[in-house]
Formats: sequence, C-alpha cells, structure tokens
Amino acid sequence: MSILDGQRRYAHVTGLRGVEEAPQILGMRKIISAESLRRALAHLAPSQPWHCADEERAARSAQRAKSAAWMDTALSQSSREALRTPWILDIDTPVRLLYGRPAGAEVGYNPRKPGRPSQTLPTDWIGNRRLVRDVEVQGGKARAGKYSRPRRCQLPEPLAPEERPALERGDIAFGNEGRMAERGDAARSLQAQADGRGQVSDRAALAARRLAGGRPGV
Repeated sequence: MSILDGQRRYAHVTGLRGVEEAPQILGMRKIISAESLRRALAHLAPSQPWHCADEERAARSAQRAKSAAWMDTALSQSSREALRTPWILDIDTPVRLLYGRPAGAEVGYNPRKPGRPSQTLPTDWIGNRRLVRDVEVQGGKARAGKYSRPRRCQLPEPLAPEERPALERGDIAFGNEGRMAERGDAARSLQAQADGRGQVSDRAALAARRLAGGRPGV
C-alpha cells in the first residue's frame, strides 16, 4: 500500500499507521512499523557475507530461492487476467544509477552518469497495458541480451498457449537467430528488431514473415 501511494522509503510506512482505514482495506488488524518491515524483508532475501560457513551459505541461498519463487508467483497472479486477450511482450533493459556499493553495483554502461556504479534491470512488460510481467536485478556490466536470456526463456513455459504473447518486441540484442531458435515456435510472430535509429529493421520484418510461413529465419 505504501508503494501504491507513491512512497519509496521504509520511513514512509509510518505515515500509514495513522490511517485507521488502511489495515481494514487489507484485512489486517494493524500495520507493522518500518523497522518490522525492514527485518521481514531482510529475512526474505538474506545477504551473503564474504566469510561464512558453507552450511550457512547454503541455507541463505535456499531462502533466497524460495523467496524468489514466492515473489514470481505473486507477480504472475497480479497480471494473469491481462493475458487472456492478445498482448505484446515488450523487452527492455533499463539502467539504475546507484550510490554506494550495494550488491551488483558495477561500473558498466551508464548513459546518465558515466563512471558511476549501476545495476541493470531486465524487464518484461505487457506492452499494450504497461504492466510489469517480470523484472530481474543484475550487475551493471550485464547489459547484453545474453545475460537475461536464460530467465526469459523460462517465463512463457507455465503459460497456456492462449496466454502467451502474440508478439515479442525488443531491440537488436533480442532479435537474433539464437533467440529465435530458443523460442522454438515458428507459428508466433517474431519480435521486432530495431536498428540504431529506433526504426524497425527490414531484416527483422523479413525474418518474421519467414517464420510465420514455417521457413527458417534469417
């Protein structure tokens, strides 16, 4: 509820505790404090210290995997109804500028502040509705499409055939033959391959027509 209200910091949650209707909307008795929320989220995704026992490291990794599965399920359920009509999968990799040295902070491609550490956020959107289908946090140097390819290949698998995207739309990093072969579905439309000027490439359009006709792509 704090996020929906446009708030971005833990301390802002305290402002909701004075609103009597807020916990009733969510079916709760009360809203927890900012510190309780911080501790709960820290338990969901425990950090990995440099020096710790192998058993502790394995337990932390297992907890992070379970938390990721839980969040993936919750995010999928929030957008499931939007997949019942034809939709476009927009693929993008925005860059998030960082201050300090949090996990994944690396000096890579950063158009806003060159030389400062950043993270990349490979994001999948439901294009015609602007809903987030999936987002992954990676290091600042993981800008190329190959870094997000393994996860993106897994995303459509749990979906029924009628819920899968009618079109995948991304830049040239995702419009290559390797990506097409991994999708393995010649009947679907292919993602638009954009050139450096932001226009749709004739090569990508030709590949899409060939795949739609059952012939191998370019």
